[in-house]
This record gives sequence, C-alpha cells and structure tokens, in this order.
Amino acid sequence: MSKTAVVFYSYTNNTKKIAEMIKDRIGAEIIQIDTVMPYRGSYEEVVDMAKKEVKAGFKPPIQSVNNLLDEVDTIILGTPVWWY
Repeated sequence: MSKTAVVFYSYTNNTKKIAEMIKDRIGAEIIQIDTVMPYRGSYEEVVDMAKKEVKAGFKPPIQSVNNLLDEVDTIILGTPVWWY
C-alpha cells in the first residue's frame, strides 16, 4: 500500500490549514518544514527579509525531515505565497 505525505512550510498557518485539509481528505501523513532559525517580526518585516533572501539567492537551512520521508511513496508539497 502506498503512503502519502503532505509536506509543507507555513509562516502564518494558512498553508498549514490547507495541508491539514488535504491530510484529512486523503488520509495522508503530515510533515511540517521548519527553518533552523525561525523567522521573527511582523508579517511585513518577514516578507521584506524573504524578498531580500530570494534576490540574493539565499536558501535558509531547514530542520531535517529525511527520516520522516523514508517511508513515503508520494509527496504533496505545500508552500506559502508571501508576495503574490
């Protein structure tokens, strides 16, 4: 039997809500991606920081999820859209 996981990152929990809806609908596992250093500040401050990181090509380190993915056959990936 194949095993599906919904893997997501969510700063404001909007993406998390959608990930949980998908998980409930199809009976998937749920795995949250977290950055090693959490983003802090107001929404606007975090979006400004993220824009600068994208422009500079910076990819923030994330906490490992590899051991959780070893038993998964299918991954549904959820990501936020911070500035449209």
